[in-house]
Amino acid sequence: MAKRRHGQEAELPFVALMDTMTNVVGVLTIVLVMIGISIAHAVKKILSDLPPATEAQVVEAQAAIDMTKAQLATLSKNTVTIPNLPSQGDINAELIKLEAQVKEKNIKLFDLTTLNKELTTKSGEISNQQTELNNLISERDRLRGLLETTPIAKAPEAKIIRIPNSRPIPQDAKIYHAMVKSDRIHIIDPYTPLTLFNREFEKNKKDWLIKRTEVKGKPDKFLYDGTKIAAHFQNFNWGNSRGQKISVQPEPTNFFLWLVIRPDLEKGGTSLDDIAKPDSEFAKSLPIIRQSFRSVLMYRVHIDSFKAYLAAREVSEKANIPAGWDINLGLDYRIPIPDLTVQRLKEPPPPPPKPNTPAPPPRPKPGLD
Repeated sequence: MAKRRHGQEAELPFVALMDTMTNVVGVLTIVLVMIGISIAHAVKKILSDLPPATEAQVVEAQAAIDMTKAQLATLSKNTVTIPNLPSQGDINAELIKLEAQVKEKNIKLFDLTTLNKELTTKSGEISNQQTELNNLISERDRLRGLLETTPIAKAPEAKIIRIPNSRPIPQDAKIYHAMVKSDRIHIIDPYTPLTLFNREFEKNKKDWLIKRTEVKGKPDKFLYDGTKIAAHFQNFNWGNSRGQKISVQPEPTNFFLWLVIRPDLEKGGTSLDDIAKPDSEFAKSLPIIRQSFRSVLMYRVHIDSFKAYLAAREVSEKANIPAGWDINLGLDYRIPIPDLTVQRLKEPPPPPPKPNTPAPPPRPKPGLD
């Protein structure tokens, strides 16, 4: 009996454990049922709150689903399978290889800092140019406004000049010149300076002689130093009462010297208002020119002085001096000194190639009116 009682005491913990597990399962079952009921109520509430879908909305939704499936299929076909990407070790090895090639071939890589500085500099230049452009546009608009408000200038009244038939100048004529510039008349006498030059040359020609060449049956030829001659006459007193500047100038590529007479265009000569006065310089020069019956007076007229030319021409005609004129824009008078050969300083340049265009017509020869 004692052993039986001992066996009943050993079964009691197992029975208690089964009771506890049964209670736990029951509680879990009740909880699960309650959760299911709550979910069912929630789903029912959501479905009851949704607005009813129309047939058109269902069709539209189905069409959208079909379109999405078609696009997904197209994208799946166009998808390119990316090969296995290289490992980090392969990438590092490739970078080391590229750096070695850069050093071997001396390839200069772009310096981002330098490029940024250049970009900043260029941006500043562009800004300055934009400012300058804006200033030019403003100036253009200002000038346009002035132009629009400026009255149209009227052309001066045309001056009719009648030119008689020209006749040639005699070969033995003694030609004087009258430069007409800025409505002033400047009488130019080349003969007096030439006479003074020859007198001074005869005194010093032995000091300037370079070579004497004998020519059979003809006068000897003499070659002089033109540089020394021109230097000697730099401060020479020409005795010029007209205030004109007279000089002797060499021609480096030729065998002669120039006698150059340059009048004082601002203060020299005779003004338009004094041309007809008997005591003017122009009027006093005419009797001296008229002393030789071979004398002629050639007017060199600038285009701004036709009025002065016409006034002077009227006075010279009353003095019975043959005259002619041409338009000449030179500001000095120059002639080569005759009967004098000087050493050429350098060879002349080769002549330019002849153009294919026809040569212009020759300039008319000066003549008497």
